[in-house]
Amino acid sequence: MRHNWEIVKLGNLIKQRMGFISIDDFHNYKLCRVQTKVQGVVLREEKQGFEIKTKKQQVCKTDDLIFAEMDARFGGYGIIPAELDGAIVSSHYFLYEINHSELEKKYLEYCLKQPWFLAQVEAKGSTNYAAIRPYQVLEYEIPLPPLAKQKRIVEKIESVQKRIEQIRKLRAEQEREIENIRYSLMTKLENTSKKVSICSVCDLQKGSFPIMKTEAGKFPFVVTGADFKTANAYDFDCTATCVPLISSTGHGNAAMHRVHYVKGKFALSNLLCAVIPKDESKVNAKYLYELFMVKKDEYFVPLMAGTSNVSLNIDKLGNVEIPLPSIDEQNHIVSFLEKTNQIRQTFKTQETELTDLLPALLDKAFKGELFVETKQALTVKNNKLESNYFVKRKMLGVYIINQSLSDNKFGDTKFEKIMHLVEYWAIKRNFNQQYHKQAAGPYDNRFTFGFYDQITKAGWFDIQKIPNSQSKITAGKNNDKSQKNYNYFSAEELEKVNLLLDFFKKSDYKVPEVVSTLYAVWNNRIILQQEISDKMLIQDFYDWNKHKEVYTKAQVENSLKWMREKNIVPDGWGKVIEGVKKR
Repeated sequence: MRHNWEIVKLGNLIKQRMGFISIDDFHNYKLCRVQTKVQGVVLREEKQGFEIKTKKQQVCKTDDLIFAEMDARFGGYGIIPAELDGAIVSSHYFLYEINHSELEKKYLEYCLKQPWFLAQVEAKGSTNYAAIRPYQVLEYEIPLPPLAKQKRIVEKIESVQKRIEQIRKLRAEQEREIENIRYSLMTKLENTSKKVSICSVCDLQKGSFPIMKTEAGKFPFVVTGADFKTANAYDFDCTATCVPLISSTGHGNAAMHRVHYVKGKFALSNLLCAVIPKDESKVNAKYLYELFMVKKDEYFVPLMAGTSNVSLNIDKLGNVEIPLPSIDEQNHIVSFLEKTNQIRQTFKTQETELTDLLPALLDKAFKGELFVETKQALTVKNNKLESNYFVKRKMLGVYIINQSLSDNKFGDTKFEKIMHLVEYWAIKRNFNQQYHKQAAGPYDNRFTFGFYDQITKAGWFDIQKIPNSQSKITAGKNNDKSQKNYNYFSAEELEKVNLLLDFFKKSDYKVPEVVSTLYAVWNNRIILQQEISDKMLIQDFYDWNKHKEVYTKAQVENSLKWMREKNIVPDGWGKVIEGVKKR
């Protein structure tokens, strides 16, 4: 591990609880089950005392650490949840109290899930007597950062977990919407297109290759499962939709999980039927595939018959009537549905990435790489100073102003705070930013003075000073010459900038001022590796400048809540923003 944290034995952080109680025959008890693979502790069952044979039992308490004597080497350990407070376990389990002044429970819980922790348990239980002993648990070691950092690690991981669940929920909703669109489209066709029997427009041929006896080879072998196998020969050279002739579940149940679309030379299992268009200028095999995938449960499953081996008769399959629009409309439908399939494939890829994300994050956490660990954090991290940084920064500022010209509440103060948030939250590129503390929030005078001078002299914008208020920024006589962005920024970056502008479109300069200042003090604490809480952030906000006293505590608290809801949360990018040093 690459961190410089102390490696500590659990014996310095936990203490075994040795007490037992006598079971009362007339009392009801909860019994625990410690799941393997570090899946946690759950309720096994509830019993009356007279049903429990072993009359000496241990009592669990919320947040206790528990190890199963025999199953520990299989990941049989965890933390007692609140709902199992007072539950009982036998002497084959070991209970430990956690010293919460030194060890954050959730941090320990994440440690328990790491392969390096299980490796220690497996090593202790690798003898012929595979059980572990209580003293061995005290010898297991974990990295121990300061308590504040443990809490930050937990906060970061839980934040990511929450976002992952939100993304998965959104993806599931989008999947349902796509499926509804596909079903609605095909159902509409049944009411608007002529119907024909499958056998009148297609040839139906059963496959000839047995699944278990076919030798592997270079040709795709279409089987009933989701993935193709390979075969050393082929029986078709065409474009076809392949329909299973047996139930996907068996056991007397009629079901069809999928059909297959295939093109070129392929072998087909003798458990499927190839549906091949007789005239490809009139029937698109891919259209049949999309139609069958949506309507298989209505077209084919009701025709399956049999007691133990439920199957579909080819003649009955051929007699099914289907909607057949013109070939142009079929092609259009296929093109549209292929796009939805691409979206779904993207979802699958993203799901794989999401599944891999948390283990990777945990690995970084225990390597000490989740947060910046050195004084290098005081400078812009992760990217080098870019060439032509002033020009790029200038065009970024110009883009922000042009996108905000219709905002009648837009002025210099609002621009400056949005510019800070854009650079620290949306773009995160090293343009030699030199922000420091100003009454209204983060301010980079080195850039701002030159920027305002250039855009007004060029006639791109006019800046009108208004007494006791922010200056008004409007389009200048040569504004059309400011529209080019020279491709300095990607579409993804500009999309994030636009999102930020939308957030503040209806607000005056005070809202971005509060958010920009909160973002800065929060980011400062991350960079400096300081403890973080809402109370501390709010105090930092008021300590920024006496001017901040005009904002109520409720306003600041609500702004913090809003930032989390909108995910405008810092991650330690950039430089610490400090006051101007007096010479």
